[in-house]
This record gives sequence, structure tokens and C-alpha cells, in this order.
Amino acid sequence: MQVDCIIEDLSATGACVVFAAGLSIPKHFILTIGHSGQSYRTRTTWQQANKVGVMFLNARANAPEVLPD
Repeated sequence: MQVDCIIEDLSATGACVVFAAGLSIPKHFILTIGHSGQSYRTRTTWQQANKVGVMFLNARANAPEVLPD
């Protein structure tokens, strides 16, 4: 199942991701970053309502410090 989300914060090792309210977030999922089309296996490390912190199971090589505008 594919679900749209918003990436609020992105680093080489993880991200803060916001999903639609009421969605059940699994412990592990694949996050595809739209601007690059790259997919990363993740593990949820924390959750606060519809916002989750995830750790990439493999660090992103040559990751930019911030998302481009």
C-alpha cells in the first residue's frame, strides 16, 4: 500500500515524517522521497500523533543537509 506523507526533516540517517491523521504507522516501512525517487527501508523510532521519526536502515549516501525548495 502506498500512502502520501510530508517529510518535515531529513538527514543522512533518518527523517521526521507526517502522515494523515488516524493512519496506523507500521514499525518498518519503505519511504520514497519524491524529489529523488529514491526508496529507503526505515524503522519507526518515535511517534507523536500523526508525526513519526524514522531511522534509515542504510544511511543515505551523499545526502544533502536539507531538502531543496
